[in-house]
Amino acid sequence: MEAAQELAPARSDLDRIVARAEIDARFRELLVADLESAFAEEGVEPDAAAVQAVRRRLSLP
Repeated sequence: MEAAQELAPARSDLDRIVARAEIDARFRELLVADLESAFAEEGVEPDAAAVQAVRRRLSLP
């Protein structure tokens, strides 16, 4: 139950990052160049699972 509760905020953070990348070309360029810095700009901890999820959702290398 706790794990599911922790996933909800993380998912909304990832949704916010993906949405911003879809409308903000400069932010998307930052994601491509330095994903961890882009996460930091959004105030999100760039753990491995979150980084992989955003890469997958945006089809980033």
